[in-house]
Amino acid sequence: MADLETALNTHHQAAEAFLAAAGAVPTMQWGQPRLPGKGSPGQVVEHVALAYEVNRGVLQGRAPAVTAPRFLRPLIRRFGLEPVLRRGRFIPGSKSPKMFLILGCGRGTRWAQGQASRARC
Repeated sequence: MADLETALNTHHQAAEAFLAAAGAVPTMQWGQPRLPGKGSPGQVVEHVALAYEVNRGVLQGRAPAVTAPRFLRPLIRRFGLEPVLRRGRFIPGSKSPKMFLILGCGRGTRWAQGQASRARC
């Protein structure tokens, strides 16, 4: 049980550091990527917030809204995930589906949800 407590404390410290770093980003830079082809700070916060929402739902017994059929998962893992893990980066030229693109880059709902989530933990 001590290992679980240590892991939870480490996670909470990392989450606090992430939120502090995101909060320190000037509003003018919130929607601008640091490098060409990279995500903006707003997109990174959006990505992390969505991951937390999905994982929280799984832990609470709610399945994610959209999942691949069970028979396709090994193929997705083999041809989608393994090349990324092997290279250590995404496949060049690959793009996120339009459904995952952020419509607004302002500090808004996701930022507030991150702050509220931090308060719940």
